[in-house]
Amino acid sequence: TTLETYCIDNIKINSAKYRAELHKMHRKSIELNVLKLYEKGTLNLLKFWNIFINSVEINQIDWAEEFALKHYTELETETKEGALNFARAIILYKRKDYDKALEVLNKTKLSQFLFRLSIKTFYLRIYYEKGDFQSAGFALDSYKQFLYKNKTISEAYRNVYLNFAAIYNDLLRAASGEKMMGKNELTTKIESMSPNVYNKHWLIEMIGNLRD
Repeated sequence: TTLETYCIDNIKINSAKYRAELHKMHRKSIELNVLKLYEKGTLNLLKFWNIFINSVEINQIDWAEEFALKHYTELETETKEGALNFARAIILYKRKDYDKALEVLNKTKLSQFLFRLSIKTFYLRIYYEKGDFQSAGFALDSYKQFLYKNKTISEAYRNVYLNFAAIYNDLLRAASGEKMMGKNELTTKIESMSPNVYNKHWLIEMIGNLRD
């Protein structure tokens, strides 16, 4: 819907406000049974994922898990397993079961570019929060190579993800003690790139958790 699109477009400006509004719309769509265009059709993968990941990002973890388990069967056959595995991995990650999350993420196979990129992003988030900075470094290199090699996305779109990679690299170096950048310095840098930074809310949260 137009309202849904408006909320999605404004998430990078005020994540908490517009994600909460979006979640209300998603719940209403489920209540009214209008998730699918046609009663006997399949559920669009992006629609499924937007509903799931939006609820995760506002910490409605139990609701997100229930939604994924109930509705993944409505997806096209070739995406069901991959979507469910990815959803399960993210739920485990949010519950801080990092090793199990990695195990499930390793089984996740989705061919679409945005999902492959999102999977790589969650590897970065898991390795960082797990404190496995060496694996995080390797995963960051893979992430950047994947972005540079893909010729189907615009430079502006690529830069949103590369900005995330740049801040992530600084964050990683600060957390590992390799180079101590202060919280204020990192926050100033991320704000100078805003709103063109992927996963900005997560980066800000991790910066806040750094030791002074």
